[in-house]
Formats: sequence, structure tokens, C-alpha cells
Amino acid sequence: MSRERLRLALVPEPLWALSAYKRVSRKVWKQIRASALEETAGSCSVCGERRERGMVCHESWAYDDVTCTVTLDGFKIECPDCNAVSHLGQTALRGFASQALAHLAAVNEISLREAMAQAQLARDAWDRRSREEWVVRVAPMLLVRWAELAVLDGRLDDQEKASPVFDLGRANR
Repeated sequence: MSRERLRLALVPEPLWALSAYKRVSRKVWKQIRASALEETAGSCSVCGERRERGMVCHESWAYDDVTCTVTLDGFKIECPDCNAVSHLGQTALRGFASQALAHLAAVNEISLREAMAQAQLARDAWDRRSREEWVVRVAPMLLVRWAELAVLDGRLDDQEKASPVFDLGRANR
């Protein structure tokens, strides 16, 4: 399997509580995770690291800014360091933004300054996307394999919205 570069896509505020992990049964989640682990032979789909424990099954969401549709389009295995970058907002709240940005720079073979610029672009996209109402979709190929994911399809209700706000700029100071 070819490695993909590490990308930042901060989850818009209205979608913070949206999670396949939280919405499907434990049995189905274990099947999804096992399948993702098998596809990567247990290594991180981004950087290639292998660990016996701590690998994360990351939900891959595609954003269509024109239609305000977010689509669950896959699952991938990430090491804790790559997952910290994928969830940079949460990582920043925990005080580890600088380590995550250093990992982003190392994996993508860019400077720390470029990693910080990418983080700012992601934050700008987050600001725009957080002002929108989103429709949630699940890729048909995933529904064929795991029908229980259909519980995610549609509009968000108020119970699925909101969590604490983070300030990436403040967290990096």
C-alpha cells in the first residue's frame, strides 16, 4: 500500500460530535477496525510506523464546501503521532501542538514554518466550515460493507452538535 502524505483537515464545530465510532455497535466498530488494520498490515497508513498497541482507526471524511456535504469515505490506521496531527485542534487543547506540527513537518518533509502555514490554512477552512450547516453522507461502498453506518446519513440533530472551542493560535504560544 502506498503511503499518503499527512494532511490537516480540522473538523468543523457543527460536526465535532459526529463519529462512526460513537454511533455504530461495538461489534461493527471492531470489524471496521480489524479490516483497516488488515489493509495496512498493522502499520500507519501515513508514515508506515508499526506498533503493537495504540494504533488508531481514523475516520476519513471528505468535505464539499459548495454543497456543505461531508461524506464518510473510508477508514485508515494511524499511529498516535499521525493521529495527533489529524486531530490538531484536540492536540492543541492538550498542549501538544508544537510536537504535532514537528511530526507533520517530518512526515511531509517540509519545514516547520511550512507546517505552521498549513495549520493556519486548515484553521481558516475550519472557520469558514464552522459557520455552515452540514449534510452527512456515507460513501455507498461503505454502506454495502457495513450497513449500520447508515445511522450517520442525513442532517445533524442538535444532540450531535457542539463541544468546547479551541484556539490553535493560543495553544501554539
